[in-house]
Amino acid sequence: MQNIWLDVTTTLQWKRPPVGILRVERELIRYHRTQGTNYRFVKFEKTTRAFVEVCYEQIEEAFQRQVADENSETSSLLQNIPKIQMNLMQLWKN
Repeated sequence: MQNIWLDVTTTLQWKRPPVGILRVERELIRYHRTQGTNYRFVKFEKTTRAFVEVCYEQIEEAFQRQVADENSETSSLLQNIPKIQMNLMQLWKN
């Protein structure tokens, strides 16, 4: 059976909480990881201008970093809710 190569460059380089296409890519990666399909993962190296294979552990580290960023951003937003509510109440009064 032939390998299916998936470019995960964006997932590995993304430094913010995941957005739509990254979430889809994440689910695709995890699905094929659990199904034992012939998926292999690559990233593009700018310095060599070539694709290089990456192991699943590198991808999982990126996932963990993104989840931590997402949790941090959510926490920050939750802390600002009282201030946002107060600002909205002031706007409605005017």
